[in-house]
Amino acid sequence: MTAPSSAHIRERYDRRYYLGDCGGHVEYGLFRGRKLEDPRLAAVHALAAAHPGDRVLDIGCGRGELTRALAVDGASVTAIDY
Repeated sequence: MTAPSSAHIRERYDRRYYLGDCGGHVEYGLFRGRKLEDPRLAAVHALAAAHPGDRVLDIGCGRGELTRALAVDGASVTAIDY
């Protein structure tokens, strides 16, 4: 039996995907991640309510807009994605 692998989908997660298909790409194009205009990310940011000194793990961070916003709030953020 062969161990499961994600190699077959690796090529899908490229620059074109993150800048053209991935949700919030229009907003990212306008603000380059410096402003949370995507309603989904803004909602998660509000729910997280991070404060200086908080530690946050952003799993599935995509382009990193939420990661950046949490860091600006003063949180120490570890972000991972595919």
